[in-house]
Amino acid sequence: YRYPLEDYVPLRKSQLWKLATTFYEFHGPESWISKGVPNCITSNPFIAKSYAKVLRGYLRDMTINATGIKLDVNEPLYIIELGAGLGKFSFLFLNAIEKLRSTLFFPFEKIIYVMTDA
Repeated sequence: YRYPLEDYVPLRKSQLWKLATTFYEFHGPESWISKGVPNCITSNPFIAKSYAKVLRGYLRDMTINATGIKLDVNEPLYIIELGAGLGKFSFLFLNAIEKLRSTLFFPFEKIIYVMTDA
């Protein structure tokens, strides 16, 4: 059986949003360090390898002109990660890309990875 906790509402008006907001306001930055905010769903080797394979497919398509727009391999490729936090995903993703470097269809040295966070 399913017992909904509340009817459909936009996330911003949901109980989940209220609980999360209260948690983060109370614990602040410690939320990510010692309070156990789960990041394993987005920052694990499997996801990083999967994203690296998606990047490889994108680079293949863009360098062989499969989309009608050809990527210039003589220019740098900027990848910007928003909300990088402590950089766990960045580290795993960059390691996964480096392992695929011989099959990337793009010069590894020309990839510039920019991490951002607020």
